[in-house]
Amino acid sequence: MLSLRISSKQTDIDGSTVLDQPDLLPVPRDSNLRTWNMENFPVLARASFGVYGNIIAVVARAVSGVAWFGLTTYQGGQCLQVMLGAIFPSFKSFKNHLPPSAHVTSSQLLCFFIFYIIQLPLLYVRISKLRHLFMFKIIVMPIFGVALFAWAVTRGHGFGPLFAQKTNVHGSPVALVFISAVSSAIAGETTLALNICDFSRYAKSPRVVVWATIFSLSILLTFCAILGVVVTSAVQIIYGVSTWNPLQVTELWSSRAAQFFAAFCWALSAIGANVSANSTAVGNDLAILFPRYINVRRGQYVCAVVGLATCPVSAKHFPFEFTQPTDPRTVDHTK
Repeated sequence: MLSLRISSKQTDIDGSTVLDQPDLLPVPRDSNLRTWNMENFPVLARASFGVYGNIIAVVARAVSGVAWFGLTTYQGGQCLQVMLGAIFPSFKSFKNHLPPSAHVTSSQLLCFFIFYIIQLPLLYVRISKLRHLFMFKIIVMPIFGVALFAWAVTRGHGFGPLFAQKTNVHGSPVALVFISAVSSAIAGETTLALNICDFSRYAKSPRVVVWATIFSLSILLTFCAILGVVVTSAVQIIYGVSTWNPLQVTELWSSRAAQFFAAFCWALSAIGANVSANSTAVGNDLAILFPRYINVRRGQYVCAVVGLATCPVSAKHFPFEFTQPTDPRTVDHTK
């Protein structure tokens, strides 16, 4: 929304009101039903799409999951590249043997495949057996977020210039631009709404899923949105650089230890997303489509192979064309 020249106050207040209301998002109630009945998305989708119509919904979700698996793996490879550069400074000058037409360097491609291999064994483990991994993640990530927020506010001496930005939309009403931005922002939450049932059904009780989901959507996502604005604003003050990429922010730090731990936290988040959401969703979809040949675990590895074939290392050079089909149908009101 800030990129569309909407003020930060409207972005935070209105965005939090729209995105974080449990009644507006079907996730808690939806996952509650699926947890109680121990059903995943492909099974319950038949209630809305029918026995044969749900194939369209399942295939659409599988395609989206494969694409996001590849993109998340590439992001994890970038995290690994920062980690290796922090441990071995000479790795930053790793010789590139690829032509410019490859749109990727040798070090980036190497880290991509290393991260890809690291997460493969985790796909073999059932979601219910990965409790300790996600417990570690849910402890580390909030601590890292609070520390990053404190650093940004302290070094930036406040919230910075982005929070002083005023609404400056030309050629269209603010309401239309806001609706378009909210629709794009909800795209990520709709993915969560569809995928959460594939792993929430392993919970001990529906009540656990409901309260955990409401807490994560109402508090954590709002904090993440504010954190992104605060850190970006602080970077403008401290380094004179404007970037929304957290890895580029860590590379500006002088402390190699801080670079390593920050990149490690982002890499841990990428692994958690691929294991719990992306690959598991595709595995459930393929198990429904081809039950004679594929189970959930095999489907996860099919997702990993096909996700590699999507060539995610080149997708970053076509961000609009690639991400637009995965977002809700919106009209660009800023032109």
